Amino acid sequence: MSRFHEYLESVLNEEHLEIWEFDGIMIDLYKNPKTISKMMTWMRGVIDNNGNLYVADLSENNDSVTFDNSVIHCDIVERLRKLGELKGPSYEEGEDPGNYVTYWITVDRQASSNNFILAESYDEDFLDDPFIQEAVFDKIDKCKEKNPWFNFKENFNE
Repeated sequence: MSRFHEYLESVLNEEHLEIWEFDGIMIDLYKNPKTISKMMTWMRGVIDNNGNLYVADLSENNDSVTFDNSVIHCDIVERLRKLGELKGPSYEEGEDPGNYVTYWITVDRQASSNNFILAESYDEDFLDDPFIQEAVFDKIDKCKEKNPWFNFKENFNE
């Protein structure tokens, strides 16, 4: 772990899980980060059943690389599963993320704000189902308790 990451963990009390190389891009994975102000806009994240927020950010070890759509939610979920952070079935690209709400939900940072919104890969009518609504908001409520410095928009598909 770099001295920078050791410093962040000691000051912010967040957990830097690892620097992960994915298709030649270095990605920092964090669990319950205390701040995202220096992280990239529109970063991707995952919330588990315990309300832990995992986010993926471009590592400082990259040379002028953009994150764009290189690493998508299913890649992050699979990496977290490999690290033992997430439980549940494998999530493959192209599958409906709504199938996994009993295990995790995927979110995106809204621009450069402290807001997170439900990932755009969910269908527009996703929250119409009361079972899904309960599973989603249960995770978000738990996440708000652990991460009160972030906002979760009420209307996720805005």
